[in-house]
Amino acid sequence: MLNVPLAPRMGALPRLALDSLRPEETLLVICDMVIGFAEHGALASPRVAALTPAIGQLLEQCKTKGIPAVAFADTHPENAAEFARYPVHCAEGTEECEILPALKAIGGYITIPKNSTNGMLTEAFPQYLQTHPQCRTVVLCGCCTDICVMQFALTLKAYGDTQNHPYRIIVPETLTDTFDGPGHDGDTFHLLALQLMEQAGIELISEVSYGA
Repeated sequence: MLNVPLAPRMGALPRLALDSLRPEETLLVICDMVIGFAEHGALASPRVAALTPAIGQLLEQCKTKGIPAVAFADTHPENAAEFARYPVHCAEGTEECEILPALKAIGGYITIPKNSTNGMLTEAFPQYLQTHPQCRTVVLCGCCTDICVMQFALTLKAYGDTQNHPYRIIVPETLTDTFDGPGHDGDTFHLLALQLMEQAGIELISEVSYGA
């Protein structure tokens, strides 16, 4: 049986008031809340779809408070290297690459397509950071906890260190999740990824609160 030190503390993770963050220093990053991971396609998961209302609420609140947002969208050419280990998904030109309609209706974000599991390896995102040096805090949500979310968080943390510009990276546990599949129990891999992120200096919270 796995012994994950975080497990007994999961119910006691703190909440974070959105009002405690300075909008000019904060960025919301949404990982892969696209049709191909939530609604239909080879890698669609109901666990990801279930995140949509709460992420939509956070996006709406950030938009109201003037907190900018970036939404990564998995988008692959037909010869994507990733297809050697994952089923074909989010192929360029298909609706699977589209941000979920509920989030599109809210808007207030920049879409960055990505052809790997790690959004930090796009050209656009590091460029965004370089042109927004005031950004110090990143609130990170979306899917999947143990793949795209974790890889992005760990790489951003290391990138900030190399720039002597440390980032406060905040992951609300209720706003990220992963999938169930053969050899991949969602609850287990979700918890393991959160543990690894916390050990790397990422701040885990239970949820974001709004207003009084």
